[in-house]
Amino acid sequence: MTARPAAAAQGGVDTARILDAKLNEAAAMARQRGGRIVVDSRSSAEAIFTFVQTPNHVLHGLLSVVTAGLWLIVWLVIAANGGKKKTWKIKVEANGDTTVAQI
Repeated sequence: MTARPAAAAQGGVDTARILDAKLNEAAAMARQRGGRIVVDSRSSAEAIFTFVQTPNHVLHGLLSVVTAGLWLIVWLVIAANGGKKKTWKIKVEANGDTTVAQI
C-alpha cells in the first residue's frame, strides 16, 4: 500500500493521482501515433515530458527504392536523430485543474 498525500486523505485533491492519469493519457496518445513519451522531470503536481515520434521506416524504405538509394542519406540522418521530439509540461493546480502546454 502506498502512502497518500495529506490533502487527499482529508478529502482534498490528490494532484499526484491526477498527474498520473494525465501522463497515462499522453502515453496512450503517443502509442497511437507511433511514438512514446519520456518523462524528463516530475513532482507531485507537475511533469515535463518529451514526445518522441519514431520515423516511418516503411515509407523511408520505399522512398529509398524509388529514388535509387538517394533517399538513404535523409533516412539515416532522421533515424540517427531519433525522429521528431516535442517537449510538454503538465501542471495540476491545488483545485484539480490541469494545464498542458508545449514548451
